[in-house]
Amino acid sequence: VIASLGGPVDGSETVLNAGANVTVTGSGTAADPYVIASLGGPVDGSETVLNAGANVTVTGSGTAADPYVIASLGGPVDGSETVLNAGSNVTVTGSGTTADPYVIASTGGAGDGSETVLNAGSNVTVTGSGTAADPYVIASSNGTVPVRDSLSSGIVTAELDRVGGSPCVLTNPNPGEYVLTVPAGASISNITVFGNNTALDALNEFTFRVDNSANTLDRRFLVQIHSGNDGSLIDQQALGCIHYQTVAGNITSLKFLIMNGFGTPGFLIELR
Repeated sequence: VIASLGGPVDGSETVLNAGANVTVTGSGTAADPYVIASLGGPVDGSETVLNAGANVTVTGSGTAADPYVIASLGGPVDGSETVLNAGSNVTVTGSGTTADPYVIASTGGAGDGSETVLNAGSNVTVTGSGTAADPYVIASSNGTVPVRDSLSSGIVTAELDRVGGSPCVLTNPNPGEYVLTVPAGASISNITVFGNNTALDALNEFTFRVDNSANTLDRRFLVQIHSGNDGSLIDQQALGCIHYQTVAGNITSLKFLIMNGFGTPGFLIELR
C-alpha cells in the first residue's frame, strides 16, 4: 500500500513569488488559480520619454492616438536665418530668401581709375583725373630734377639733360650745320651728339651750335670726341679732327674739321 504523506495534490503546493512590477494573486488551485499581472499596464508608447531641447518643442504623449510631435522653434530654413551686415562703402538689401535674395553693392560706384589718388611731390606735377579719357600725366617741374631730351634731325641725334622749360629743338639749316635751340626757362647739361660722314658739309666739316639766346646766356663747353664704333676717346690732334669754339650773342658755335675718317659708324661728341 503506497500513500502520500502530503495529502491530495491540488496546485497550491506550487509557490509563485511576485517580482519587480509584477503581482501574483490566487492560491494555485483549480478553484482559485494564480493570476500574474504587470504593474506597468499595457505598453502603448507613452512609456518612452522625450524631453525638449534648445529651440525644439515636444508635444503629445507618445501613444498611437496622441503621438509625439517634435518641432523646431526657428521655423523652416529659407535663407533669412543667414544675417549679412553692411560694411564700409557697401550696402546690403533683401532678406536672403529665394523670393527676396540678398543684394550686395559698393556705394563707391564702378571703378574708372579716378579712385586712385596721385599727389604731386617735390619738383613733380600731376595732371589729369586718372580715367581712360583723362589719364594722369606725371612730369618733372622746374625744380632740380632733370629730364632727358632725345632729339634728332636726319642722321644726327642729340641727347641732353634739361631742367625747366619745354623740350629743346634740333634743326639742320644748312649741310653739315646743326642747331640746338634751348627754350626760355630751360637749363641744359651733359649733351651727347651722334653723327657720321653723311652729316658733313662739302669740306668734311661738322658744325654744331647751341642757341641759348632765349635765356640770354653765353657759355662754353668742355669737348670730347669718341669713336661711334667702340666708344673709345679720340686724340683730336693725332687724328686731325680738331675743333674751334666761339661764343657770340648767346650762341655757342663748335666747328669740327676733317670728320670723314669715322665712316658710317660715326662719332660721338660730348659737351660738358
